[in-house]
Amino acid sequence: MELVQERLIVTGAPAAEIMKCAAAKQVQLIIIGTHGRRGVTRFLMGSVAERVLREAPCAVLVVPATPQ
Repeated sequence: MELVQERLIVTGAPAAEIMKCAAAKQVQLIIIGTHGRRGVTRFLMGSVAERVLREAPCAVLVVPATPQ
């Protein structure tokens, strides 16, 4: 198995762009960080990591920004 890391700069809705790139490049794993927001802050700001986790076309590894 070949491990390839690539950085892209795109514009648009973050979760949608992450999933669109993952599908186009047929990636097997998305690794994404999360701030771990809860309650009202999460409700108002949304969660990119949560949306990617729910809708991604491949496996997703969510890594917390700080140890809990």
